[in-house]
Amino acid sequence: CDRNVLYSFHIDNDRDQTPDFDVRVRFGRDDVGNCFVRVDGAPGAGGSQIEGPVEYVLARGDVRVFAGLRDDPFFFDLQGFQTTLMTGDLSFVNDRDFFARQNVSAIALRLPLNAVSPTGAPFDTWVTTARTGG
Repeated sequence: CDRNVLYSFHIDNDRDQTPDFDVRVRFGRDDVGNCFVRVDGAPGAGGSQIEGPVEYVLARGDVRVFAGLRDDPFFFDLQGFQTTLMTGDLSFVNDRDFFARQNVSAIALRLPLNAVSPTGAPFDTWVTTARTGG
């Protein structure tokens, strides 16, 4: 929830390696410490900011935003792997996940395709982060 970090999602819809859209995401806290997210520049949001608490899906028009913690999607049986290495016998268990409940921070954007690329042509995306202040 560091207000001094700016996350920028760049979208180039004419393949000239220059962003046609810059979606900017920033976090902050209210007076009692609750974390909030603010999104600016999302194509399809009608030029409006999308703002609200983290851990909720926020919407403006056809744009959806989620920022918060999610369960790590990577599944791995570390114990089974180590036992397999020691014994040479396959020892994996399909419901034993070493990474269960190991959270990752995520920002997810769902943008309407016709707002990002009106012709439906391929487009490029990349993300940058920057520290913007003290």
